[in-house]
Amino acid sequence: MTSLQLLMYFSVIICGIGIVRKVLKYVRMPIHLRWELYPVAHEGKDYGGSYYEEVEWWAKSRKRSVIDELKFMIPEILFIRALYNHNRKLWIASFPFHGGLYVTICFLFLLVIGAVIQTFGVPVLPNSSSWFTRLLYSVTMIIGPVGFITSLLGCIMLLFLRFADRDLKINSTLQDYFNLFFITALLICALATWFFIDSSFTLTREYIQSLITMKPFLSRNAMLKLELIIFALFLIYFPFTHMTHMFAKYFTYHKVRWEDEPNIEGGKIDAHVKSALQHTIKWNASHVPTGKKWSEIFKENGE
Repeated sequence: MTSLQLLMYFSVIICGIGIVRKVLKYVRMPIHLRWELYPVAHEGKDYGGSYYEEVEWWAKSRKRSVIDELKFMIPEILFIRALYNHNRKLWIASFPFHGGLYVTICFLFLLVIGAVIQTFGVPVLPNSSSWFTRLLYSVTMIIGPVGFITSLLGCIMLLFLRFADRDLKINSTLQDYFNLFFITALLICALATWFFIDSSFTLTREYIQSLITMKPFLSRNAMLKLELIIFALFLIYFPFTHMTHMFAKYFTYHKVRWEDEPNIEGGKIDAHVKSALQHTIKWNASHVPTGKKWSEIFKENGE
């Protein structure tokens, strides 16, 4: 086993632990303040309002449709609909960037499938005896470069906007720029490796196969190694950045924006509220002194 393989094992483990840790952090956060924004997707209504409009709503069953949620979430995830509606200029750059990343993730998934198939002795080649492996080879050949090029174009446009647009510039942090430069470097390296070294992704697929079988990867190509090292470093870096908003978005919608469970005495939400009231205040104001619990503040104010 080579150091390049050990680095990738390490990076995948760190990435996985980091993502799980962040998701658990979101899950364990105190209950939010209800937004009361309507319509709520799982109610399936196109207008404002809620079940509170119903007479004796607490005695009636409430509609909760996963299909209606998906009707909202799929266009939002794939096409970044909210950004399109509210900031069209930024969307023009953000959409190809994210869309290209989605395609690249699909490309990586196909590479893993191909590597698994090859471990069973079936080569993924254009002249393979299996129609499935021929199709897998062809689709991988197409979507890999498409994902790289589209993401890179979006990345460059986003960098240009952050430097050129005054409103975006003053709201950009050093990490925003670093993230984009990091991804740009990775994509350029991936494109160069594909164009000059591994146009059929055979070497990359063999590397993934070596990770599965834990056998040494014998290629000594410097450009491919550089690409794999940058990718491994990106996996280590990723869970500790705000790029994990892809996971946070679930909680933003389902646990904040669409959360409409009734607060019934003795219920789950009631327990969360009582727990939140025991938090100690760590900031100070004329009406909210530091060091006290929220429950004490409410009692003092007769609430």
